[in-house]
Amino acid sequence: MTKKLLTIIVVSFVTINALFLASVSLLSYEKYFEVTSKEISKARLTLVNESMKKVSSFITSVSDAGVYIVTNRGVKETFLHNEISTYEAIVEQRNLTKLMNDVASFKRGIYSIELYTDRYDPFPRVESSHVYSLTELENEPWFGLFKRADSGWTPRHKSLKGEQYFVSYIHRLLNEQGKTIGYIKVNVLADTLFDYISDQKPFYDMDEPLLLLDGGGRVIGEINTEANMEVLRQVIAFKPDGKFDLLKSPFFQLSNEAQLIKQDHKQYLFMISKPSKEQWRLVHLIPVDSLYKEMKKIGLFVLVLAIISLLLSIPIAYIFAKKLFRPIKKIIEGMKEVEKGNFQVRVQPHFIEEYKTLALNFNHMTLKLDESMHEIERKNKAKREAEIRTLQNQIVPHFLYNTLDMIHWRALDYQADDISYMVNQLSKMFRIGLSGGNTFIRLRDELEHAQCYINIQNARLRTSINYVVRVPATLKDVYVPKVILQPFIENSMKHGFPNVTPKEISLRIVAKYEEGEMIIDLIDNGIGVPGNWSMTDSEGVGIKNIQERIKLYYGENYGVKVFNHPQGGTAVRIHLPIMKELREEG
Repeated sequence: MTKKLLTIIVVSFVTINALFLASVSLLSYEKYFEVTSKEISKARLTLVNESMKKVSSFITSVSDAGVYIVTNRGVKETFLHNEISTYEAIVEQRNLTKLMNDVASFKRGIYSIELYTDRYDPFPRVESSHVYSLTELENEPWFGLFKRADSGWTPRHKSLKGEQYFVSYIHRLLNEQGKTIGYIKVNVLADTLFDYISDQKPFYDMDEPLLLLDGGGRVIGEINTEANMEVLRQVIAFKPDGKFDLLKSPFFQLSNEAQLIKQDHKQYLFMISKPSKEQWRLVHLIPVDSLYKEMKKIGLFVLVLAIISLLLSIPIAYIFAKKLFRPIKKIIEGMKEVEKGNFQVRVQPHFIEEYKTLALNFNHMTLKLDESMHEIERKNKAKREAEIRTLQNQIVPHFLYNTLDMIHWRALDYQADDISYMVNQLSKMFRIGLSGGNTFIRLRDELEHAQCYINIQNARLRTSINYVVRVPATLKDVYVPKVILQPFIENSMKHGFPNVTPKEISLRIVAKYEEGEMIIDLIDNGIGVPGNWSMTDSEGVGIKNIQERIKLYYGENYGVKVFNHPQGGTAVRIHLPIMKELREEG
């Protein structure tokens, strides 16, 4: 049902103001406090989930870096050879370090990448190399986890030099036999692990604890925990000696939930995110006092906002009206598509009457343009078909002249003894050549057309013609352009034996499938073609005509090639697509 634009604007303006005034008059401070508390809790939980998505994206990027190095072909080839010299060991360490540095430089947030293996223990260590002895990794208190797992993350720990604190991704490196030959360690600075959610200011402005847990409830990263250790002890089981701190069991089963916990007469809002695709979660603790303090400020802000909203009701109505004109933008975008030549574009009719009329008129215009373009294409196609027929018709008078000339000399030499036979063969050729006006005929008819010409030549010449046809039965029903073999046979007999009459003229026609298309080879035993000869050098109208017709029918990927056969003579190769049904003409 369509409506007037003016009616919609007026009704919308009245409705917005009525809803606003009703809300301000009905809501009490107590109700506002209750609703706002729930909304803030919900918003904070949503924020935690969004932050987890960002952290998940980052940890995926880091783990991808480790997987890339482990699966790198160059790394695998490096560990194929067990016996290496000192020089080779130094070169390998440098190459591996360069690869790890290159990968780290392309991944934001990765501080360094290290390789731990006992392969180079007997050799000197290269300065500034990131290749270390496997023993140094095995001495870490948390390494026991990776004896059973192929990959995983470490808790917060010191670097080898003790200068920074890392959170790292570990991935086992296997040889071709599946034996462990080392570990890749991708390091992220513990202090920058949460930089990917730095735009979420509540995590930083209020000193609120934030914990990152893996799928087993182990604490991988943390911020703002020092000042909140007492309440954290209710949630986290802290482990000594650098082992993983664990989320306590009552909280481990929670997901995408928020609940209150108490500590020393203070309340905290405990929130835990939904598991990421890696089953990791974020835990966020917020002091309730600070939460309510902000809510009171928000209440005052809402009151001021209500007053401002009353004053700005008219501009707001204006802005709202502008949004109603978005359908015009859609029509403009459609016009730009038409300018690019896309006449298939259509605009969805709008429920507003004026926009509906514009959209229907626009669609009608593009429809007419599309029909006009198709009509132009049809006319161009008809023009091209006419040009094709014109070229094709050049064959008949050319061939007729040559054939009648043969018959004339045959009549003089033999006093017309075989003229009846020759005329009969010529009649068949004309019948096949005309073929009811069709452009395409079956290959079996084209072969019969060529056979008639051979019969005429056998009757005329004293030389024996050994004519062999090797065509699969399945190809004989394929449609081809008519009169494409006889001109090449004629050309072979005319130019292939210019000075000497051979004892036997050999002509072979071989057809075959090749990659879903058809190849027809016509091979003679003549003198061949000059080395620098090309189709453009041909003086024959028929040969040039065949090349032009094939390209017009099928495109530039098809056509005729003439070359010297390796065993002597000339070879003509005709390349055609497989056409099993007769094309419609016109």
